[in-house]
Amino acid sequence: MLSTFLGNITSSGLARKNRFRMDLFGNGPQSAGGFRQHMAMMCESIEFPGQNMMSSADTLRFGPQREFINGVTYGAINASFIMSPDMYIKRFFERWQEQTMDMTTWEPKYYEDYIGGAKIYQLDRDNSATYVVELFEVYPKTITAQDVGNAQADAYQTLAVELEFHHWKFANERTQTSAQVDDFSGMPTETGNTKGGGTDPGTTPLQSKEAYMAAQSQGNSATTNVTVKKGIITVPPGTKTKASWPSNPHR
Repeated sequence: MLSTFLGNITSSGLARKNRFRMDLFGNGPQSAGGFRQHMAMMCESIEFPGQNMMSSADTLRFGPQREFINGVTYGAINASFIMSPDMYIKRFFERWQEQTMDMTTWEPKYYEDYIGGAKIYQLDRDNSATYVVELFEVYPKTITAQDVGNAQADAYQTLAVELEFHHWKFANERTQTSAQVDDFSGMPTETGNTKGGGTDPGTTPLQSKEAYMAAQSQGNSATTNVTVKKGIITVPPGTKTKASWPSNPHR
């Protein structure tokens, strides 16, 4: 029995917690400037979502009661990001939250305008996606307070964000394509900008919604024979793909 157990581990390996990727996309992230490659690389930890099946007792019969399923609930997930000196990622989530409510009149905004989508990838040692989860109707519900102190001289600053979502599903992308998830290739990226006379490739100004839509329109008008990108998975040209954030028929 022990030899069989060791043989299974040797042949297939184990899922490692430090082998993962994540991505945020959709209206919400775009309105906040877009979620970029260098931001995804700063994700220190994130959670695969859970799922709770709601049940009720069958009291119409004698004897021990049976529990039957009558619904499903989901809880928010938490993500932690390493901060750069300019706190760029914190500003991104703050801008995203500003799309949920007018902070002057305190009037809530339209739900569909600030929700987005997310994908979380479990990777193997070759950076191939072995398990992918897609979350729908995502938005940052809570930006956790950050502590500072003189006694924390060698500690780096992190940001914890609670991401609310409506539901999730398994994304069977491992069998849809044989391509590997190669270090965030295909995710939006940008060149460095000049700050104080120097070039800082990791800090670019937040992109406005108008600028983003104009860039998208300009890019769609050009016809190029290049590989099509879907999230961070490379897809050959002509491959039929579904929208990464479809409308929810059960809402």
